[in-house]
Amino acid sequence: MSQLRSFIKKDLKLLFFSPMGPGVIVGYFILSSYFFLNFLGNFNIAIKKSVGTPYIGIEKINLNTWVIENYFSTLIVFFIFLIPLLISKGLVEEKKENMSELLFSYPISSFKIAISKFLSLYIFLCALLVSASLLPVLLIFLGNPEILPILAGFVSLLLTGAALLSLMLGLTVFCTSSITAGFLSMVILILLYCLQIGSNTLDPNIGMLITFFSPLLQAKKLILGVVSVEAVTYFVSLSLFGLCIFTQGIDIQRRR
Repeated sequence: MSQLRSFIKKDLKLLFFSPMGPGVIVGYFILSSYFFLNFLGNFNIAIKKSVGTPYIGIEKINLNTWVIENYFSTLIVFFIFLIPLLISKGLVEEKKENMSELLFSYPISSFKIAISKFLSLYIFLCALLVSASLLPVLLIFLGNPEILPILAGFVSLLLTGAALLSLMLGLTVFCTSSITAGFLSMVILILLYCLQIGSNTLDPNIGMLITFFSPLLQAKKLILGVVSVEAVTYFVSLSLFGLCIFTQGIDIQRRR
């Protein structure tokens, strides 16, 4: 356990205290703030219009629907760019420190190496998600939103981020270039997100199957405040599957 803790600390130090680390955190917060304020502005405009238009009905304009749901859905779409950036960043910083070869030759199991890599990147990802989630929390003090969708939206971010990060680490474990790893993970994520389109255009039976494998649609259930056992099972299973592939990939590289 002490070995695992030391590896995680080393990776976190490379992630948070590198020149690129603070820039990623600040840039992500600014970008997420822009979209949050944009959704909030659209909500305020809709409220003003409904006052002068009785048939619209101000009761139909819900803060959670206009702001919270749209905001968390947008943050999940950000994973298309954020996760490839984290994977490539982790590889770049590690290569700068010449740690890959040393780590693979260290007397520690491949599973612990995979767990340490995943947890270090996931902790950094959680720091980004927490900073972005502070904005909806402010609405609790400034407005009157439903708290459950905010909590469910944050949980959906954590589960989706863990599943996609784990899967992308497993699928890019053999990439020798950080650029290749980042590009490949972005392409795979785009294809996974495009499953949402197929679920609406294909045969209903096939559409149901595609819906199950679509991370965007599974996350949508949680964002809407629906406690879905299917969605939680999907993300946990995907996380474990990715870790298994990642561990096997590391094990194969160490045998070479």
